[in-house]
Amino acid sequence: MIRRLGFFCIVIFLALTTFGHGADEPSQVEHKWEPYSKDRQGVNFYYDKDAIVYGTDGVLKVWRKRDFPIRARYREIINLDEIDCFRQKYRALEIKVVGWDDSVESFKRVAEWSTIYGDSPEEYFLDTACKEFKKKKK
Repeated sequence: MIRRLGFFCIVIFLALTTFGHGADEPSQVEHKWEPYSKDRQGVNFYYDKDAIVYGTDGVLKVWRKRDFPIRARYREIINLDEIDCFRQKYRALEIKVVGWDDSVESFKRVAEWSTIYGDSPEEYFLDTACKEFKKKKK
């Protein structure tokens, strides 16, 4: 009886520490950031190439990070974004904002779809990851 209770407690502990936390939270994931863009204001854009998830509906999920210059309001913003390869739109699913004082604000709400315009950082994914997605579909 005590062994069963101990085993049950371990299973509950593992379930609580695995579900609801874990891989989807930017603060708990070790990302391998690769640079892919920089804008005129000095913002550097990165993404985790190894963590791209290709959905069956033409939508991929990608972790992205923006590092801001010193004069900016925030130090960095990390997003989990969806990119619709066929409709050429994107939206944030999750956002983590880090201030210069190391304060952190996290938001888990789905944003509305936005159009991906030419010469935007998001266009990079249409030109790379979405082409890979279309190859995988064939």
